[in-house]
Amino acid sequence: MANETRNGSVLGAALFGVLIGGAVGAIAALLLAPASGEETRRRIRETGADLRDRTLDFLDESREMIQEFVTDSRERIDELVQNGREEIDQAVRSLRELIEEGKRAYRTRRSQLAAETEAAEEAAEEAASS
Repeated sequence: MANETRNGSVLGAALFGVLIGGAVGAIAALLLAPASGEETRRRIRETGADLRDRTLDFLDESREMIQEFVTDSRERIDELVQNGREEIDQAVRSLRELIEEGKRAYRTRRSQLAAETEAAEEAAEEAASS
């Protein structure tokens, strides 16, 4: 995702550079080319209109790129959140299984100890009565 952001930034900067370079070149050409005052004013108007159109196109493309980045970022965040929830759910299930296994082992061992204790008590009573 970081590379996509850098690539988008580089692309945006390149487009902006081309736009500015084109505008400066067009203005320089108008001012340096021999023409009548009326012709120069007309060229400046046309160049200004062209520059305005290019700027609007650049802004539209930038908006689209930003919107795409935001959408992609939201989708990735949603995916990460969902994966995190699934991991947590799995961990909770595993922990519950371990707790139940521990309870079963406790009950089994407790029953064994109770049986051993009872057998030892009976043996002690039998030894005492003989």
